[in-house]
Amino acid sequence: MRGIITAFLPAAALWLWSRSGAGVESVYAAHIYPAVGGALQAATGPLPFSLFEVLVISGVVLLLVLGHRSVRRRKKLSFLRGVLIAAGWIVSFFLLAWGMNYGRDPLKVQQGWDRDPAIRGPISRGEIRALASRLCLNARYAYEDLPPEIASDAGSTMPYDRHELARIIDRGYRTLDWLAYAPARDWESPSPKPVQVLFFPFSAAGMFSPWTSEAQYDAGLPDASLPFTVAHELAHARGFAREDEANLVGFAAAVNAGDPYARYGALRSGCSYANNALAKFDRPMSRGLRQLLPEGLRADQRAINAHWDKKPELSMAVSDKTYDAYLKSQGVEDGRQSYGRVVKLLVWLDRAGEITLDVSR
Repeated sequence: MRGIITAFLPAAALWLWSRSGAGVESVYAAHIYPAVGGALQAATGPLPFSLFEVLVISGVVLLLVLGHRSVRRRKKLSFLRGVLIAAGWIVSFFLLAWGMNYGRDPLKVQQGWDRDPAIRGPISRGEIRALASRLCLNARYAYEDLPPEIASDAGSTMPYDRHELARIIDRGYRTLDWLAYAPARDWESPSPKPVQVLFFPFSAAGMFSPWTSEAQYDAGLPDASLPFTVAHELAHARGFAREDEANLVGFAAAVNAGDPYARYGALRSGCSYANNALAKFDRPMSRGLRQLLPEGLRADQRAINAHWDKKPELSMAVSDKTYDAYLKSQGVEDGRQSYGRVVKLLVWLDRAGEITLDVSR
């Protein structure tokens, strides 16, 4: 029992600290996380494969082998004790290496939006209509501006590899002068890593591994998904734990990176989120916006939908429920639904004058 308590004590202390709010922003986020996360990235970044994927698969195999051996040798209690001790240290390291970022001030507090009456007020349906229209029109313009060699009525192709994509997104983060959390602008990200096996049964386009500080994405994703997915995971690497906030700052970085394909990928995702919010109360307008999109963009969307349709329904449902429970355990009250809250943050960012979209064509 002493070993189990010892393993979970650091986790309990770190969890209580993260929930207290005392010094999480000024000490952990400003100093401890950049040091720990930076060291992990320096160690795992040069690897051409996902260390996290290797560790997970190896861990599952080891767990099955040791579990089977403990049953044969009638040492189930000893096996269970070992599992609990390992779990305690895994949770402790998760919190130290990244998980305490859930205890940071929300982005709206960091930016002062919650104190500005011109920004924090209720969001009207008219604002959602306007935002969806502007994002979808700009997604259309962005697609039409892509060179014909990478974009046609059949869809688009990303014109560079994942290493160049990471450099482009990093460049975009450095343009976000409005972002109050300075380490997020200055962070140098290793290239995101394609995951070959781990994501296949699950409903995840990407994942940031706190234990190895690796940003990862589903290797089977269509190209049109990659700029926004990678920007989102690199937002997690920069200490933005909440999904809506990672969506917002990832969107802003990709849109402002100065690269046509990154801009297109972000605007396509932004259009999708805003149009889904619009469809909840104005389906005719939502359908009309979809019809305005060029055929190539709609082909990209069909390819993305087909990718998700290939996933096993049962494992997708289980992974959705599991991740929803995980998010709620970290204080995210609406769980997976928090991804869609990016629309509210986009409206607030627009009110703050930090979104520049072309509506003149």
